[in-house]
Amino acid sequence: MSSSEVAAWGACGGATFDTNIYTHTASKLVLRSYYDDGIKYVQHVFNAATNPGGGGNSGGGTGGGSSSYEEPEVGFYDYTSTKSSLKVQYKIYNKDEAEVSSAKIYYGTSTNPSSYKTATVSGVIISANITGLKSGTSYYVKCVATGKGGQTTTTVTRCMTDY
Repeated sequence: MSSSEVAAWGACGGATFDTNIYTHTASKLVLRSYYDDGIKYVQHVFNAATNPGGGGNSGGGTGGGSSSYEEPEVGFYDYTSTKSSLKVQYKIYNKDEAEVSSAKIYYGTSTNPSSYKTATVSGVIISANITGLKSGTSYYVKCVATGKGGQTTTTVTRCMTDY
């Protein structure tokens, strides 16, 4: 990604998010766009190997049957709750470039959730129904998405079951 593309990205992202450069090396640029709460974020990864000559997040390779892919960019989207269950959804922001094939939703009552459910990947949404939970309890969730460009883990988000 060129410096002018970084500036354009910052201008676009800055209107809605607080965007920060997380990693910047000769081969990789990672931007994190934080939501208003300053905790949840969307991570944007640009690899020189998969995006030669810049081109930002618009895809990788330069034609000719190239098989370069981006790491999945996944962010917390929504959840619904009952007294004993949560339906958790995440959004894939680079569906075509990452080709997400599978995902797991980790959950638990600590900020480092270890139990998981295999999630459904449908279009740009990753979802899982987590059942058998205690009512009125805070649960922490995160998503691990796997695609052709690698694996991404989201930040942990707090959800609560109904009373």
